[in-house]
Amino acid sequence: NLTSPITISVSVIKQYYVQLNSPIPVKAIINGTVTYLNSSWINQGTEIQIINYTYYTNGERYIITGISPQSFTVNSPITVNVSAEKQFSVTINGQQEWVNQGETITLTANVPIYETAEFVGTYNVSPGTTITVTSPISERLVLHPNYVFYATVIGLILVIAGVVVIF
Repeated sequence: NLTSPITISVSVIKQYYVQLNSPIPVKAIINGTVTYLNSSWINQGTEIQIINYTYYTNGERYIITGISPQSFTVNSPITVNVSAEKQFSVTINGQQEWVNQGETITLTANVPIYETAEFVGTYNVSPGTTITVTSPISERLVLHPNYVFYATVIGLILVIAGVVVIF
């Protein structure tokens, strides 16, 4: 039972919803501390700066191509959009590079006439093959003797030797 007036003090912290749209985890500096940012309710006045970084995982990486806004103070509800390009590790004959998802590469090789070649690895294909990059790729050029060439040369030598013997 309340028999006399009492004073009640209420402290409130105003928060706003920060909506994050991103294909990758987003690192941010929030009030001076580096952490991951998620869609959530965040205190009014909080300072946020999105970090532009490259996210790596299992032979693939994401390159951030856009951040909007990149730096802001939370004073109202806000949507943060982070866009990123997915790339895959492509290694050809020990030379590694990053290639955008969906791009095509052509496996080329200068092969002497007396040899044949094949790329061995992810796809096992002939030189000149075009591949669409949809996952990490590793290929190595393997050379083999061109037996058809050697048989043709030996055959020609035998024919020429036979012609010389006849005359």
